[in-house]
Amino acid sequence: MVYSFNISTPANTLSSDPKISIVTLQSGLIYRMETYFPPGPSGLVGVAVFDANVQIYPSNRENWFIGDDVLYGFNDRYMFTTSTEVLMIKTYNEDTYFDHDVIINIGLLVDQAYIDSIIVSTPLDTLTAAIGDLIGQLKAQTATQTTKSQKILGTTPVVGS
Repeated sequence: MVYSFNISTPANTLSSDPKISIVTLQSGLIYRMETYFPPGPSGLVGVAVFDANVQIYPSNRENWFIGDDVLYGFNDRYMFTTSTEVLMIKTYNEDTYFDHDVIINIGLLVDQAYIDSIIVSTPLDTLTAAIGDLIGQLKAQTATQTTKSQKILGTTPVVGS
């Protein structure tokens, strides 16, 4: 399912005292997040999304999505499982004259069997072995590149390197 919320923020709403909108959705896996800024705000409007007072979008805390005629859209795998089934969306609008809208679209999976098929549980020892293999491959590639570079430059390897 996809939720869509149109949030209008009055002029002179400061980032230090943002508008707070509460949106309700079912618990599940957020697989897609979109924030659309229609033309007009000239970068004066910001949006941040919170789950239980913890900022989840954008991921770097105390920052905002800001824009003008831009869509921020990305895939995600955020498990939204709060008992209240609400997200808090904070917005500000530093325009001194016009109110501005932003549109928030959230793609959400609620079927647990489907969610389980997407989020694969991999044992830690399997992950550790895979990481070790990748490190080995990178070392081999580096050694090969070093040897090729030495041949091209006509240099010899330094003992102990």
